Amino acid sequence: AGMRRLGANAARVSLSWPKLQPRGPDTPFDAAYTQSFLAHVADLQANGLTVMCTVLHFVLPAWFAGWNATGEHQLEQFAAQVAARFPPMRDAHGDEWWITINEPTIYALHSYILAARPPGEASFPQAVRVLASMCRAHVRMARTLRRARGPRTNVSMACNVVPFAPRNALSPLDAATACVVDALFNRAVLSLLLHGSCWVGPFHVRGESAEELGPAPFIAVNHYTRVTCSLLDSLELDHEIQPDGAHENDLCWDARVDHFYSVLRSIISCHPQVRIVVSEHGLPDEYDRSRPRLLAETSRMLKHCPQVLGYFHWTYLDNVEWDIGIGARFGVVAVNYDTLARIPRRKSARVIRTLYRVGSAARRRAVRL
Repeated sequence: AGMRRLGANAARVSLSWPKLQPRGPDTPFDAAYTQSFLAHVADLQANGLTVMCTVLHFVLPAWFAGWNATGEHQLEQFAAQVAARFPPMRDAHGDEWWITINEPTIYALHSYILAARPPGEASFPQAVRVLASMCRAHVRMARTLRRARGPRTNVSMACNVVPFAPRNALSPLDAATACVVDALFNRAVLSLLLHGSCWVGPFHVRGESAEELGPAPFIAVNHYTRVTCSLLDSLELDHEIQPDGAHENDLCWDARVDHFYSVLRSIISCHPQVRIVVSEHGLPDEYDRSRPRLLAETSRMLKHCPQVLGYFHWTYLDNVEWDIGIGARFGVVAVNYDTLARIPRRKSARVIRTLYRVGSAARRRAVRL
């Protein structure tokens, strides 16, 4: 009901594989968690919200075989069980919206380069192997979901697309470094989703055929910030950088909307018929200093991108942001973690209502929030 008051007509939810199958890949789904999740979905639908469902959002069960052929098979099996057991989640036009894997590049970066998340292994070659395996797993999961759920099933990975720029604009070496990082971090996954195949370093991943992708492939896009690169300095691959005239926010991200626009235009230039849903976009801003401006500028920008069918803001409520914890406040609605009271951030709430109202008038098929 709170989402509807903000003007939303959709909500993105994520499954927890460890909670669904805590004891192993061939075990039944946990009845209590399954019932709780389906009740949540039913409540969203009863309030008029279309559900976009993410199958894997970073968290893996302890028994997972790893990013190899066995692990890819386990994910395919999991997707098949989800597809068979979960009721229809269609929008008003009969479409379903699924994300197989959330931000595979961010997972590989944080877990295998920065070593900030499990398994905490700092190895660039292993990061490349893991990313290739995640791409192969997506292909298997996407085919499984479409076979089980029907031809109106839209499936994508959620791609965190980051503009990479040379730290020194006059340095050819920095410029080359930015191009190489962009090719691995952005272009590989985008090529798989838009064109059906990609190279992840030395690994070739063959995806869905042109017939399976259709004339207007669907892609879910996450975006937050820009990153600068330098090979001679520190090769900065995380997105936490000091802004230069950017929106002020809790983590000092460079969250300017012109970066977001460049991301969308770059994807559209690769495939003008692409259908885009922005599955995450926002900034951490506890005191609501910059989020209203970001939302207003985003609303104006999206008018120039008719390929964008919908926009999910990250996020409706303040959340526990992985290894950052509760110190980064992304919510349009604030959460008091002592009392669990939910208090809308007034400026952001007002602007996002306008964004969704304008978006609805421009796109009668819009998927929002």
